[in-house]
Amino acid sequence: MSIIIIGGGMTGWSISRSLSQASISHYLFCQPPHKESPRLGESLNLEGTLDFDVMFGDFRKYFHSKQYITLTSGNKIIACDMDGERFPKVNKLVRSLNYKPFPRLHHIDRINFDCALFDSVLSSSYCHHKNLKIKDIKYSNKRDIVESVVAENNEEFDCDYVFDATTYMGILPKFTNKNCTIMGSKKRVVFTHFFPNGSKAYNKIRDEKEKPAWLSSTTIVKMHHDTDGIDAFCWCIPLGLSYISIGLAYDYERYKKLHDEQAMDKCLESLNRINIPVESIYPRMTKMAKIDYYHYVNQKPYGKNWLLSGSSAQQVWFPSSSGVSLGTLASVLAPHIVKQPIRYGKYYQKIHRSYTKLHHAYENFFMEEKGEPNFNVLTKFFSTIIGTSIQRVVLAGIAKNKGAKKNILKFFLFVINIKIKNGTLLNIDSICQRTISGEFPSNRQTDNFYKKQILNILETVQSLHSIDKIDNYINHDVNIFVNGNKFSKIVAWKNFVSELQRCVKKRNAKLFIEDIQIEKRLDFFHAKAKGYLLGENKQRVGEKFPLRATYKFRNDKVSDIWVTRQNYIAVFGKKITSPLYFYLFFCFSLYIKAKVRKCKEQWKS
Repeated sequence: MSIIIIGGGMTGWSISRSLSQASISHYLFCQPPHKESPRLGESLNLEGTLDFDVMFGDFRKYFHSKQYITLTSGNKIIACDMDGERFPKVNKLVRSLNYKPFPRLHHIDRINFDCALFDSVLSSSYCHHKNLKIKDIKYSNKRDIVESVVAENNEEFDCDYVFDATTYMGILPKFTNKNCTIMGSKKRVVFTHFFPNGSKAYNKIRDEKEKPAWLSSTTIVKMHHDTDGIDAFCWCIPLGLSYISIGLAYDYERYKKLHDEQAMDKCLESLNRINIPVESIYPRMTKMAKIDYYHYVNQKPYGKNWLLSGSSAQQVWFPSSSGVSLGTLASVLAPHIVKQPIRYGKYYQKIHRSYTKLHHAYENFFMEEKGEPNFNVLTKFFSTIIGTSIQRVVLAGIAKNKGAKKNILKFFLFVINIKIKNGTLLNIDSICQRTISGEFPSNRQTDNFYKKQILNILETVQSLHSIDKIDNYINHDVNIFVNGNKFSKIVAWKNFVSELQRCVKKRNAKLFIEDIQIEKRLDFFHAKAKGYLLGENKQRVGEKFPLRATYKFRNDKVSDIWVTRQNYIAVFGKKITSPLYFYLFFCFSLYIKAKVRKCKEQWKS
């Protein structure tokens, strides 16, 4: 069986490695990797992380965990906490699809990873490497079959199956005349790496126990022409403490007079504005790379004996990680698709098309959304990213033949469970912790001060302090988010806590909270604890129950609180978790009781 891989890079070498592991002989036409050139595709999404954990467990030293995906626009920031251990809902799903659970997503040191992967591929006796380019492809349009390929030395190779891993637009579509749809205007991407030189700023960060949050985050910044001098998006991807990957993408025609150095300077200024001082910590910049390109999608990415792998199939916005994810998917399917090309080609095409929907979400946000978006726009954008990512994980699980019917059933049960519990579908709050802010992190007070404020709030909930003193810890215009739904003003907090204390007292019990742990992440404080009710005879009423909440401060007082209805089951019963009961009966009754209480106070006065 004569199998040809045209092109190298992560996609081509991953396919070669997968075929070798399946004891399938093949030819690999590619050049060795450049050892110092910066790469694109260093930040992995969910499906990319899952595949890398399975395929490249022996290359873990090139993986760096990322806890956050952070998006900033103007003075707004939204951070998605992707800690799989703290927010296990996605891990429950991936277990059902026979994946290994992941603690966090990955950043990949592509420079060293690519070199190690290439050496590993060449060490296999099943891989026959040819350091040649392909100059001609003989394709039968009638049979939809690639018959042979011709190398630059005029040597011809017959084909039983061909993988096109030549990245941008591919080489096969030029000979097969398949439709390629261009999406949007011409873009330019400029990117490079920054390395440390042993400066005091770098040594200080290296020696700190708690590293700045941006060092474990994929940071994406939407740049605005009015404030940044360019409409673009830029990114910051830290590779541990070794080096930082920085780049930006923008409309080529609009800014074609802009030099690459000027564009990079604007990107660095934007990052510095949000407290990411790249140059002061990593001052040594490597040679910049640039690519002028279009976003595109090849409508048919497979045939009877060929596959457009990774970026050969399509190129959408880089933050989607579509090229890397499609490349790893092609490599996972490679041993199967060479035997059953139509069956597995259809699965590949379904996942390939899902990125088109994601592209339109990016296009609308980065290019068409004018001015600074509000938090609803940011949340909807992130929800699209996470929801489509999980859908692709399920489709990929089916494509890998891991109990297709079982996977579909578990996925729909997963979605229905979220819908029932949270009143939402696959949005960002139903999957992981989402935090939003109207300002960037500040440290006017010590962390211990803020933690003390939170402890005072929890003591007030336990009736250890008068509820009237809560004004010392919470702003009057506080926003309270219960399962993502917003309640405003401190009076809402007082009404809710008063009702909670009344229900506890009605049961002749007292509420106790213990094992309180408060952790700061970005500009937010995450609190978790255990609560229980103690009756008159000092016997515990029911089991201990977990409590979770997130707090944000402004002017040294709490300005935003995020909680879940699950916190209050022990006091109000399981009916509190029903959205219908919570909003139509519970909240309405609180509102009426507050009005009655206010009328009584006015009458007495």
